[in-house]
Amino acid sequence: MSHNKVMASLEQSPLPSLLNQLGSAIASAQRELDINSINMAMQLGDAEGHGVDVGEGEKQSLISLGFAPVFYHFSEATIDIKVSLSTSTSTESKFGTSVMAGGTAYFVMFAATVSASFSSKYSFSSEASSSIKARIASIPPPNAFQNWLASREATKPKNTDTP
Repeated sequence: MSHNKVMASLEQSPLPSLLNQLGSAIASAQRELDINSINMAMQLGDAEGHGVDVGEGEKQSLISLGFAPVFYHFSEATIDIKVSLSTSTSTESKFGTSVMAGGTAYFVMFAATVSASFSSKYSFSSEASSSIKARIASIPPPNAFQNWLASREATKPKNTDTP
């Protein structure tokens, strides 16, 4: 296969498009993970709707009880692409003759055949395989959120009753 044909085949491969789509998919998935964590933080902070009854009709949010939402982050994404391209060309030519003679003393007969064949074959084959791997890791909540939780905890009245 000539070098120009290989390069032309590779230029038509969708590699740039795959990389672009992977980047967009990761950004979109990261946004969804962040939205999920924010929604979870709002639910954990909602004492009325999702709180715990601590007695005498008082409800506390799960955040005030020490729960925090989990945040996730894509730490790695990999595309493995393997492409195999090949072409082959073959030309075949065949020529053949045969002569037959037969007869009697007074009569002679000759026969001759000539055969020619020519064939040209061209084939192209390609094989491809790909895989996409992504690694998601749990990360701590943002610093501003942790600081806000700490400030709420500091302003919470302390229980001075000791048994």
